[in-house]
Amino acid sequence: MVVFPRHERVRKREREERNESVKGGSCEQVSQRKFSESERFLAIESIKKKAADKAHLGQLIDVIVSANWRCRAPSTAQSYQRANQRRMEWMKGMGMDSGPEALILYLANQTEFVGASSLATTSAAYKLVNGSLGEAFNQIIADIVNARRREEALVRKPPKILSEKEIDQIVNVNMSIGDRKSERDCFLTLLSFKVMLRASEAAELRWSDLSLENGLLEVRIRRAKNDQEGLGRSSFIDCAESSTLGLLIQRLRLQARSEFVFTNLNNSMKLTSSAVSKITREAMEKAGIQDARHHDLRRSSANALQGQGMDIDQIRRRGRWKSQKGLARYLVDRPEAQGLKSVERAEPESEAGEAEEFCSALIDHDYL
Repeated sequence: MVVFPRHERVRKREREERNESVKGGSCEQVSQRKFSESERFLAIESIKKKAADKAHLGQLIDVIVSANWRCRAPSTAQSYQRANQRRMEWMKGMGMDSGPEALILYLANQTEFVGASSLATTSAAYKLVNGSLGEAFNQIIADIVNARRREEALVRKPPKILSEKEIDQIVNVNMSIGDRKSERDCFLTLLSFKVMLRASEAAELRWSDLSLENGLLEVRIRRAKNDQEGLGRSSFIDCAESSTLGLLIQRLRLQARSEFVFTNLNNSMKLTSSAVSKITREAMEKAGIQDARHHDLRRSSANALQGQGMDIDQIRRRGRWKSQKGLARYLVDRPEAQGLKSVERAEPESEAGEAEEFCSALIDHDYL
């Protein structure tokens, strides 16, 4: 039996998942029927004609047709598939064809219901199936998305930044309850903060991905959001075995009934990313912290590390951001980021004395 290297096995599994997402009348196949005027469709038809008289090349057409889906992460492919399905249902209800004009009308209609990110996803999903649009159409779409983004900025609440003191409060409150659920929830919240886990990453975490040795914890992320090739990423943090996090890892590993770290306590099935988000939100609410989400733990940890003086690129690597530009959106202005220490600064004594003398002089001259 041939044993493939780990990264080859990961890629094979991803290919199977992608094929599953586009199997049997999938969005791609439906799109080839509904978008018969698209540049991409015409290009594929041309390729089919070229291979028509060569039987051994016919099997390659399926590879070509589905390549635009298979080259995406499964979660991205599924998101695009749903976006295309919603758009096609709306167009069908309006009695429209599937051209770029109808896409723009759909986007304009959706601005009342969804945000800029969803609009951008719809546009990208359309282009994935149909190919590039003309310059004028692209500009109109960009204007619609940017206008919605500006509207959101006017009403968006500032992101929640949790302090390390609040994280300690979450840990203490949940650990004091003393049951299995609260202990699991505490572990999930604390590990997500320390390693800057996305909810999807926490949901997929296995016990074999955690390695605690000599005060160093390695957390292996098998499939990060921006790791399109599925090669995996590792994040390292200091973690004494006697610390709260170290003790939780050791105790819960012994009690584990599944290969997955975070599971349903009733049936030992792994949690979904939405369940991870709900659990951490409830754990924070128990500690009196309202309107906080799981992703705020990732943002808060990045800012805490910046406050401790960690280099921006080191934060990026630990948090598995693809670029510093992506990380920059998470960071807030802090004295530490500008080379200053975050301490209360009392007014210098000499300046205070000069201010008192100046005020006295004004009083003497009846200016005050």
